[in-house]
Amino acid sequence: MPVTIKKIAVSDLIVNPENFRYDPVSSQREAIDVMVKEQKENIFELARDIAENGINPNDKIAVAYTGPEKDSPTVLEGNRRSLALKLLDNPNLIENNVKLKGKFEQLHNTFKTKIPQEIEVNVFDDLTEANKWIKLKHTGENKGAGTVGWNAHQTARYKEKIENKSSISLQIFHLLQESPDVPDQLKIRLKDDPKITNFDRMMADPQARAFFGIEVNKNGAVQSSVSKKEVIKGLAQLATDLLDPRFTVGKIYSKENRAKYLNEFDPNKKPNISSKETNPWHLVTTIQTSGPELRPKPQPSERKVVIPKNCSINIGNPKVSNIFTELKKLEVAKYPNAASVLLRVFVELSCDCYIDARKPNINTQRKGNPTLKEKVIGISEDMMKSGFATKDICKGIQTGVGDRHNILSIDTFHNYVHNRFFSPNPENLITAWDNIQEFMTRLWNNLP
Repeated sequence: MPVTIKKIAVSDLIVNPENFRYDPVSSQREAIDVMVKEQKENIFELARDIAENGINPNDKIAVAYTGPEKDSPTVLEGNRRSLALKLLDNPNLIENNVKLKGKFEQLHNTFKTKIPQEIEVNVFDDLTEANKWIKLKHTGENKGAGTVGWNAHQTARYKEKIENKSSISLQIFHLLQESPDVPDQLKIRLKDDPKITNFDRMMADPQARAFFGIEVNKNGAVQSSVSKKEVIKGLAQLATDLLDPRFTVGKIYSKENRAKYLNEFDPNKKPNISSKETNPWHLVTTIQTSGPELRPKPQPSERKVVIPKNCSINIGNPKVSNIFTELKKLEVAKYPNAASVLLRVFVELSCDCYIDARKPNINTQRKGNPTLKEKVIGISEDMMKSGFATKDICKGIQTGVGDRHNILSIDTFHNYVHNRFFSPNPENLITAWDNIQEFMTRLWNNLP
């Protein structure tokens, strides 16, 4: 048999020193170092996806007992996945990137009971046979014999049907295709070749959405209070223009180009946005989906933990990373005192990590170590100066440390710790985090 399926321990897999993605090296150790250096965050995201969702059953890793280490299975296809699995199981394999190693340690600690120890692989006896299939996978469509990727419209259809995430453009297409006021020829063009990337570029511009009388709510659904007939009139003309073979993306590529296009829009087709419907309406209601109904994001009062579980921050320091994980699990109503102290510690240690790494200018009013307020002010100024954050992003935490009633102020924190008659309010803790989440994300994302 040219290929067999076999279970192999992850630790036994040999990352290929002759991986076609890179210049050949002499050992697995060098191959790992090269891939870690080149892949960085990509290999971490792959490992996190594997930890959360498992290994893709549609795409098995291929190995052969050949190459520099013939007594072990050398990976022919799937070196990135193999490395992600090995690092997930043993972060110590990362030797030259402390931050990435810390992130893998956190991932390992979070998912250590779920990390695969062995996997099913395709074992090839014949390298010629293996290379034939590897070439077919990685060299494009090959006139239909290879993998034919989805275009933007096909991807949008998948997200709408399976993930219940309908793009703005796709919602507009549905509206126009179902309207009796849109010519059949235009409907056919929208179905066959909608130029969805041009629509996406146009609809990503708030000025364009306002021009056509539409807006997007927090669930991603397109809605309007303008007369439906007027909205359809304008969008139909937009579709006609974008689908014209003579139309080039350069006409709407930049904000200035889009403004010029709108300024020159056919006056007879321009929607009258002063013409209103009695009740606002949603384009999404015209879409038939088999997925679950769109649900609004939970409000702070509905959340049980300080930090929402979908909040993702790449934290290089293992201790701070563990605190971050605990704050995503600790039910604030049950453990408000623990949550308040942990939140304060998380913020202060994060600031200390930033100061150690970037050495921002911290002005202090007294001898000794700076206060948290002084740290935050100095870090905020450094982040704004470096382009890491805007004034609005920094405002939440600056206000917090300056408000003596906020958990981040030293007075309130001391009361939580030392005053037996003073207890933290769970909702205040959740709100405090919501006000600083973007700041903390930017802080960690911009550490070297």
